[in-house]
Amino acid sequence: MRLLFITATRIGDVVLSTGILDHLIRTHPGARVTVACGPACTGLFAHLPGLDRVIAMQKRPAALHWLSLWRECIATRWDLAVDLRGSALTGLVRARRRIVRRGGRRGGRKGMHRIAELGGLLGLDPPPLPVVWTSAGEREAALRHIPPGGPVIGLGPTANWPGKVWPSDRFAALFQALAQAPLVGARAAIFAGPGAAERDAAEAVIRALPAASVIDLAGRLSLTEA
Repeated sequence: MRLLFITATRIGDVVLSTGILDHLIRTHPGARVTVACGPACTGLFAHLPGLDRVIAMQKRPAALHWLSLWRECIATRWDLAVDLRGSALTGLVRARRRIVRRGGRRGGRKGMHRIAELGGLLGLDPPPLPVVWTSAGEREAALRHIPPGGPVIGLGPTANWPGKVWPSDRFAALFQALAQAPLVGARAAIFAGPGAAERDAAEAVIRALPAASVIDLAGRLSLTEA
């Protein structure tokens, strides 16, 4: 079976879609999977079972990225094409079966609402929850980065645009409240992506926390390691 899976461009939205991809893989053993997603998200699929390739969709003027994707996909006859972007492309490739999320490019519902919506495309109730595919080496690295020794509170103080960034003093206040009770003696693991902007946002939270309680992982991990 050859499966084409067209998902979102942003990391959070892609993560929310991983549950239905995992379901499709488990219910179609031996499937060969091609994933199309945003460039920042390609690493999420590095250890996907049955992966043939990941196509990074870099947005281009006049929606020419869809033409590029069509060129990548038209030569293959797909057994199933799943399009969570609600694009016209799915109808222009050769596929025995298509599942298309209508209105997929509009914003709106997030979290469990989005997961339920995606599960509904496959008639799944309850819907499958998000998953992450990791390697043994990454799991070993996680133990080195965050060794045993009491509770850990993960803080992700960055976002893809400033309006979504929670103020650093609120991250610090939340951590301090949790570290007093119920997670007495907790450490703070700080997660952020690469780049100066991400580092600056993470630094603001790091400076607001007791130095002895901070595990600084900002910009140091791949997506699957995180």
